[in-house]
Amino acid sequence: MEKKDFRGLGRPAQEALRVRAVFLVLSLHKTQAEAAEAVGVRRQTVNQWLRNHASDGEKALLDRRLNAHRRGKGRLTEAEHGA
Repeated sequence: MEKKDFRGLGRPAQEALRVRAVFLVLSLHKTQAEAAEAVGVRRQTVNQWLRNHASDGEKALLDRRLNAHRRGKGRLTEAEHGA
């Protein structure tokens, strides 16, 4: 199976993939490779998610990036551009 780049997915979808993979391993006793195949990531990625879950619990599966809201539309005004 071809691995996909899920960074383009929304944060809730990414979190759902992490939760699903950890559930498959811990609750359904699937291997990390099987869980990785099911969600479309590498086995090493599932391994990292499991380690994070073991150390920090469910909150480790949540997206912890900060929202960096831009003021306006993120473009320079004419005055700022000329400065």
